[in-house]
Amino acid sequence: MKWLQSAFIDIAITLIIVLWVFGFLPEWGKWIVYIYTPLIAAIKILAFATGLDKVKTKNTRTEPPSLFYHLLFAINVAVLLYAHFAHRHMEPGILAGIWVLIWILSALSERRKMA
Repeated sequence: MKWLQSAFIDIAITLIIVLWVFGFLPEWGKWIVYIYTPLIAAIKILAFATGLDKVKTKNTRTEPPSLFYHLLFAINVAVLLYAHFAHRHMEPGILAGIWVLIWILSALSERRKMA
């Protein structure tokens, strides 16, 4: 269960997205999501394009299972799509699309590491 410590930021951002979409966070919650999402997408794109995603880490026992990340990405996409369609705002739909990109790049990087 040490991997939960490694996934703290990912769990926190998912909670922030859920709380923001359902109105439990003030305006700053939106800005965390607006800044964090494209930043992570840019990092994933850069890592994938340069091949840095192929680097294997030393301690795999502290890494969360890949299914855990798929679950978090699915929650992020589903909640943002809900906000897009329920509240008729464009921004959550765009953010959901960026999270789909992050999800795809993460899955491709995972396959690269296994090869």
